[in-house]
Amino acid sequence: YLNTDGSIRLEVDFASAGGIVQDKAGNWIFGFNRFLGSCSMFEAEL
Repeated sequence: YLNTDGSIRLEVDFASAGGIVQDKAGNWIFGFNRFLGSCSMFEAEL
């Protein structure tokens, strides 16, 4: 399973995104994050 989320701070116009990959039993396989810089809320959630 893949779970992701994005976040943006409007006052400084910085965004980031991250997530985790789990197996069917819910065990963590790996996680990731990424600084996106300046982007819209829509782009951060993608």
